[in-house]
Amino acid sequence: MSDSGKAPEKPPVEQPSTTLRDDADGPAHKESRSSSLARDILSGTWLVSVLAVVVALVLGAILIAFSDPRVQETASYIFARPSDFFGAVWDKVSAAYSALFRGAIFDWQANSPTRAIRPLTESLVNATPLILAGLAVAIPFRAGMFNIGAQGQVIIGTLFAGYIGYAMQLPVVLHLLLALIGGILGGALYGGIAGLLKAKTGANEVIVTIMLNYVAALFAGWTVYAGGTQGQRPGPLWDPTAGAISETADVLASARSARHSGSISASSRSSRPSSCGGSWSVRPLASSSAPRARTQAQHAPRASRSTRS
Repeated sequence: MSDSGKAPEKPPVEQPSTTLRDDADGPAHKESRSSSLARDILSGTWLVSVLAVVVALVLGAILIAFSDPRVQETASYIFARPSDFFGAVWDKVSAAYSALFRGAIFDWQANSPTRAIRPLTESLVNATPLILAGLAVAIPFRAGMFNIGAQGQVIIGTLFAGYIGYAMQLPVVLHLLLALIGGILGGALYGGIAGLLKAKTGANEVIVTIMLNYVAALFAGWTVYAGGTQGQRPGPLWDPTAGAISETADVLASARSARHSGSISASSRSSRPSSCGGSWSVRPLASSSAPRARTQAQHAPRASRSTRS
């Protein structure tokens, strides 16, 4: 025995490891809880989609009804004559949804079958860019990424397709296909900027893609800028023959489809290149004899102080 008279201490007994349980309650488990609602919506059955449409129609009907002056008037004496109130609600909602159906799906009052189904074809034409932009958001979301930059990617794709459309001399079918492929690659490359920053630096893709939307809009406005009255230089894609109008050269006929013989326009609120941008849309031209497809930015020049004085 030692001088202290104490027995040697036993080595501490190791506790069972709880690594697996901790991992189950760790960040991965919390992440699955936070995204469970979104996953349920994306992986839901057809009943979820039908209910979503029904709920949207009901909410829309409520807003339509209570924004009508006639409905508001009859609501003041609803308990005295409820038939007036419900009749006014039905008249307003039925007229609104009837016009919506005729303008978007099928017009039963049309003079010809072609005109009757034209609302559906027009809806498909206008919905196609939105569907493609939605896919650009949905596919990364399934991979755990949030792509909020679909608007900027569409704008850059438009610039690529427009440049190929007027700057290259190619056969008809090949030219149109190449312009479409150029638009796809332009949007993909612009979306890849956020992916590269995420992979290399860990930058938040939500913030990066939102900021790139503004960069794309301003960059597109600058490329077609016609120059200013105070010596501002025009953009590299501006057509010198357009004068003071900010637009590119006409897209060649070989790169135009029969349906889209309009103009791709971008409106802005300032004449300065750094303030160009805004909303982009495709609209048909008034003249059908000389169809044009152009990238245009309309400006509202600000008056200088000397002019105001």
